[in-house]
Amino acid sequence: MDIKKSEVVKLSRIFEYFKSQKLGRKFSYFITRNNIKLKDEVEALKEIMAPSEKYQEFDKKRAEIASNMADKDDKGKPIIVNNSYQIIENQSKFDKTISDLRTEYKEAIEEFEKTAKVYNEILKETVPFEPYAIGIDNLPDELEPEIMEILVENGLITE
Repeated sequence: MDIKKSEVVKLSRIFEYFKSQKLGRKFSYFITRNNIKLKDEVEALKEIMAPSEKYQEFDKKRAEIASNMADKDDKGKPIIVNNSYQIIENQSKFDKTISDLRTEYKEAIEEFEKTAKVYNEILKETVPFEPYAIGIDNLPDELEPEIMEILVENGLITE
């Protein structure tokens, strides 16, 4: 069977999540077998999307600026809302500083954006995948419906 490379990424994340958990031998074997089957494709996708050193430098500086300019709580720690720094007091200064940083790293950002565009197109392609399926009775009771749905859609669970 063929699956989209975007599904390879989803499955890989699921397998990595369960890899370190003790959920029974059969389920662990199921995770290991399928993880091995996807390993080469996952590595290739990671390599494609790996940011350049210059972009990593930009991103590190951007994160430092955001942390430094973020609003602080009573203990002086940056306030984080929805996984982002809250920046209200220093918003205009932050915008100017980030704009200057983006200008300095313009080429690295453009290169990264082009790479991301290509990567998103690659995720639409299909790749052969013969899953190692597991019986529904061998799944952990704690399995979230969202994860179960992805496994079912990709032929990894038998009844």
